[in-house]
Amino acid sequence: MGLRRLRGVDAYVWYNQTPTNHMHTLKVAILDTAGASVPYSAERFISELNDRLHRIPSFRWLLRETPLGLHHPVWVEDPDFDIARHVLRTTATAPGGPRERDELIGKIAETPLPTDRPLWQLHLIEGLADGQVAAVVKIHHAMADGNAAANQLLSITDDPATQGGPAPIRPWNPQPVPSRSKLVWEALRAHPPQARRLADLARQTYRGQRAAKEYWRRRGDLPTRPFSGPRTFLNGTIDHRRGFATTAIALEAVNELRRGSEYSVNDLVLAIATGALRRVLQEHGDLPSEPLVAYVPAATTRLPDRLYGNSVGVLFATLPVHVDDYRQRLPLIHDGMQSARQASELLGPHLFDEWLEYVPPKLFTWIAGAYSRSKLLARRRPRMNVLVSNVRGPSQQLTLFGLPLRDFYSVGPLDIGMALNITVWSYAGNLNFTALTCPAQLPNAHAVTAAIQEAFAELQCGLGRANGPRAEVDH
Repeated sequence: MGLRRLRGVDAYVWYNQTPTNHMHTLKVAILDTAGASVPYSAERFISELNDRLHRIPSFRWLLRETPLGLHHPVWVEDPDFDIARHVLRTTATAPGGPRERDELIGKIAETPLPTDRPLWQLHLIEGLADGQVAAVVKIHHAMADGNAAANQLLSITDDPATQGGPAPIRPWNPQPVPSRSKLVWEALRAHPPQARRLADLARQTYRGQRAAKEYWRRRGDLPTRPFSGPRTFLNGTIDHRRGFATTAIALEAVNELRRGSEYSVNDLVLAIATGALRRVLQEHGDLPSEPLVAYVPAATTRLPDRLYGNSVGVLFATLPVHVDDYRQRLPLIHDGMQSARQASELLGPHLFDEWLEYVPPKLFTWIAGAYSRSKLLARRRPRMNVLVSNVRGPSQQLTLFGLPLRDFYSVGPLDIGMALNITVWSYAGNLNFTALTCPAQLPNAHAVTAAIQEAFAELQCGLGRANGPRAEVDH
């Protein structure tokens, strides 16, 4: 395959990893072994995955640093790939319900991925109630964003036409790992064409900034910026520990709330998150008098065959937790997101990614490490208060190696100085919410998912549609 160099956002994610800030994502597939047409065994599951792994080539790639930091790292093929090095099995404690499952997944999130092999692991959690098995895939974010991960999932699930029959096996014939001198040569060779693009990128940036400034001038407003949110207990120095919790809301119920309005599903997701955060902050006696700043990843491309890498834009949204009337929050959120998207389009959605190509790797790593250790984290306004991500997943229920995939959850990493990530992944008629926390700031992740359900019920009442489809009770 040759060398595949990390692009801007991919490299940013890689350099942002610190001893307490593990930049991996979790994908959790809840498998129904009781209702399966074939008997479950871990050995068969692993064998089936290995047979289909050629459909996700990046799962056999190693990440190799460029000597002397001359350029961003590169993906190379692993000549010694062995799936056994990536699979771990564990048994949940009785009674094996959602709480016991989520506690184990939190523990899985606490450890970084080994870097001497492809950057993923599969954890099979067995012994769950009702004949369920949780297949928890831990993937480094440098390898895939949410949309790439959705495509990865679809690429290995059973084809209905074959009824989950055996996949054709392709032998693994990797190219040799490139030598140090080749890595140096390829890095040096990549710089001249990159330098020639710099003048065009500077011109595009200038034009984009002028257009965005004019847009904000006409609005008579200012964009939401990083480092502008209030300090709350959700921000500060985090440690390696993680809490994990899930809940779900029927997509039909959310669509009922937006019917006949200009609101999007993402607007409703942000409104639910805002209401939940207001409750959590009130319970801790830390409700600010101004809105929170949320980082909301936005896909810049949606290609059905993209199986690796990150293609996300930078959107910062205000979450008006300080507004008491829940009926007033939704218009504020909608207007803010519309403005953020419009400004991003004027600036150029790929601009951030392209400029990151020019940041020296050693400087990148030093800044991330220094920032994560800095005492300023406890004193100044945070870069962002919370991350809220919404990924569109499969609308129909899937099967994986003959096993019905009953539910699917996903969550990205925390960021430096941020103790909460709320990720939503739609699957088979549900919006599946996941909360990842650092217990040093937020000890109970389930308090977040309980607040999500309360916030949704409040929205149903406020929008006059309380008799719509019921939401799933929080785990």
